[in-house]
Amino acid sequence: MQGYLWGAPPDNILRHLDPHARAQGFDVLILADLLFNHSEHAKLVMTIQKTLKHSPDAVALVFFTPYRPWLLPKDLAFFDVAREKGFRVEKIFEKVMTEVMFEEDPGVCNAVCEASSDLIASLGRAAAAYGFRL
Repeated sequence: MQGYLWGAPPDNILRHLDPHARAQGFDVLILADLLFNHSEHAKLVMTIQKTLKHSPDAVALVFFTPYRPWLLPKDLAFFDVAREKGFRVEKIFEKVMTEVMFEEDPGVCNAVCEASSDLIASLGRAAAAYGFRL
């Protein structure tokens, strides 16, 4: 198993495809829990551009849960980067959860609670999926 650095040439990712498919890219990409690394959004979108087939039927599916809901706007900025690069973005699923996800999870109420209860109320806990296409 080899690691991959977002934005690097995707040769190792595509090497298992036949030559024709390798030239076109994947019909479907599934990405999960990657949006928390805000500094890598542009490189992640670049990798998707290099590996997703440039076809109306090809889709990248992005699943994520904001484990740090006070940073949700930064997580969602990923989709702005994708739009800037020509992708059409569509939310296809969202589920708001009322319970914390793990025992040590402070939930949405931390230092941010003191700053703005409206902000906390609007963030909540959610699992979401987005689809985007070139």
